[in-house]
Amino acid sequence: MATEQLETLGTEDAKWLGEYSQVHMNVFGTPLRVMDHGEGAHIWDVDGNEYLDFLAGIAVNALGYAHPKWVKAVSEQAAKAAHVSNYFATEPQIKLAAKLVKLAGAPEGSRVYFGNSGAEGNEAALKLAKLYGRTLPGASPEIGGKPARIISMTHGFHGRTMGALSATWKPAIREKFEPLVPNIEFVEAGNVEALHDAFAETGQGKYGKGPVAAVIMELIQGEAGVMPLGADYVKAARKLCDEHKALLIIDEVQTGIGRTGAWFAFQREDLSGGVTPDIVTFAKGVGGGFPMGGMISFGAELSALFTRVPTAPLSQAIHWALRRHWQRWESSKRTTSWTTPKNAASSCATVSPPAVIRYSSPCVAVACSTPSNLPTPARMRP
Repeated sequence: MATEQLETLGTEDAKWLGEYSQVHMNVFGTPLRVMDHGEGAHIWDVDGNEYLDFLAGIAVNALGYAHPKWVKAVSEQAAKAAHVSNYFATEPQIKLAAKLVKLAGAPEGSRVYFGNSGAEGNEAALKLAKLYGRTLPGASPEIGGKPARIISMTHGFHGRTMGALSATWKPAIREKFEPLVPNIEFVEAGNVEALHDAFAETGQGKYGKGPVAAVIMELIQGEAGVMPLGADYVKAARKLCDEHKALLIIDEVQTGIGRTGAWFAFQREDLSGGVTPDIVTFAKGVGGGFPMGGMISFGAELSALFTRVPTAPLSQAIHWALRRHWQRWESSKRTTSWTTPKNAASSCATVSPPAVIRYSSPCVAVACSTPSNLPTPARMRP
């Protein structure tokens, strides 16, 4: 008969967990310990107790804790620029997107979308599927069509944000937030007949449903107890998607980035049957502890649904950004002033927004970018 050994919290753990309960929402329950630092596969709590982390931060710490190369890369980039807005890009961002497309073996014209988590990657995939669904003839309202559907699996997990949660099966975490995003349905995981029947429900008339825009699945369901769907089932799902012009979305948030021995689980024939998805989502291991996620859309035609036509010159981008400020000013009927460094032209000290929007105005350069000879950036203040 096995004996159970009850562990008591250390002094520091007890202290910090007490404070935790006063300031944190216990969404995931009370933490087991308060951790201090880690190295490799080991982690230490605030009382100095050492643990071997078999979870790897729930499949996140692909390189372990505090890997020297990871620390160096993050530190060096943070020292340069930790964040830029969506108006701009960075070299590492572009290089990583290109590398992910290559590692996934995605065809020419494929594109990457970056977010901050796996849930955001799946949200993006579901949004793209909805955009695609609008292109299906059976979803056209002109011919009495109905909204396109997305099919998810029982026991599947895709995140806790509203869209991703709508495709997450576990009733205990989903039902309390209903109604969620409509037209997302569940079929029994691994049951080809159930998936076939879901597609067969498409049709006009009182009892018909909208066409299937996408099927979303994990090749290995983590929440279900690390259960593979099976290669034969995935092949059958791909075949049904092809026959009905539906997308196949493979959620690789947990299985991707080398977790199964291949860069992506769909690249293992014993897991996928050798199919190629239309969308792959990723997160966790791609950042190794840095919050990052996203999706890869396969092919130019699908990617175009989620891609704005490039690219305006910088002057036009500046114009658009300033125009937004001008529109806000106009709607509020307030005077906006632009504060500039002391050595900037005195005529730029205070101008009205219409003058700022003109490219020829010296205030544009001051307001939007700081030349190297100016000590501080200009700021807009109401």
